[in-house]
Amino acid sequence: MKDIFKYDKGIWKVFGIVADVIVLNIVFIATCIPIFTIGAAKTALYSQTKKMIKGEEGYLVKEYFDKFRENFKASTIMWLIYLAACVLPVIDIWACTIMKANFFVTFCMIFMISTLTIFTMTIIYAQALQCSFENTIKNTLKNGLLLAIGHFPISLIIIIADLLPLIVIGFFPALTGVAITAALFAWWVIGACINSYFFNKIFEMLIPKEQEMSVDEK
Repeated sequence: MKDIFKYDKGIWKVFGIVADVIVLNIVFIATCIPIFTIGAAKTALYSQTKKMIKGEEGYLVKEYFDKFRENFKASTIMWLIYLAACVLPVIDIWACTIMKANFFVTFCMIFMISTLTIFTMTIIYAQALQCSFENTIKNTLKNGLLLAIGHFPISLIIIIADLLPLIVIGFFPALTGVAITAALFAWWVIGACINSYFFNKIFEMLIPKEQEMSVDEK
């Protein structure tokens, strides 16, 4: 019972974890504000949450900004490629919503939503790969696509965890306030921790196959 008040144990450890989550979440949001920096921010976030899952975290904010700067160019390019690739599916989905429903419109809607989902899964994996392996942008995106498809059931969990606040706002408007509060103070880090658990398991299987995955130096 006396251990509960020790700094590295019990309630103080819980407080420390909560504080880390809140601070890291706020830093992540701040670095996402320019929009085009979201790719670098997500890569930096995954670099820290992967360590948190393993209990290896150190100076979270300092290391976050180190990874943000280190991966800024490659992560930003991948993010901009993703945004450009999403333009057509988003326009088509919008067009389908204002057209009269029929088989062709329904097919197009399903196809474009599926395409957008695959694109989003790919960029999420690519952001995690970027902070874990040295590779070219092309190969990182290609490997992200292969992993997204190859681990599809897990990929669905990953995309839900990554976008949960937006999903809640879209499908449960009454919970918008709760979703926004969670997103502002904790969820992006919590979701990244959930995903990092899966990434750690998946990437451990990739290490012996690094040659097969075409891992080249930048």
